[in-house]
Amino acid sequence: MNNILIGNIISLLGSSLMILAGIVKRKNTIVKMQCAQFSLMAAAQMVLGGFTGVIANIVSLVRNLFCLRFELTLTWKLVFISVQSVLSVIFNNHGAVGYLPLVAVVIFTWFLDTKSDMTFKLVLTITQAMWLVYDAVIKNYVGIAFDTAALAADIIGIIRLRKEEP
Repeated sequence: MNNILIGNIISLLGSSLMILAGIVKRKNTIVKMQCAQFSLMAAAQMVLGGFTGVIANIVSLVRNLFCLRFELTLTWKLVFISVQSVLSVIFNNHGAVGYLPLVAVVIFTWFLDTKSDMTFKLVLTITQAMWLVYDAVIKNYVGIAFDTAALAADIIGIIRLRKEEP
């Protein structure tokens, strides 16, 4: 089997966990499922040659494990953002597009504790669009399909939230 097929099979497993995590109600269970998802997505991106995607998923995995036990303070946000930034600059192999996982995870990490549902939905939409472009570049076709579905769901969520606003 070639790397594109293997990477996409692994990505399908990781993306399936992303969908299952959306069904689960308990935050700790969701975070644990995300950890498994991040591990699989990092493996898929490694096979597909997307090294900044690997870094983004590994840093997200470590961040989530950290959040299971400790509070994500401003200092810790900056630590995770700094580590990912340095590693992404060192290992980026896709030019400007290679920085999209970095930017997406930095934005997500920064707004992770927002109290605004609208802000969080906008963050999800913007960062998902970045992953969509990155997945297209590394030929993660399964990722493209799931990113597109997630973007559509995010946009529907934004429209529903706007209708609820006074």
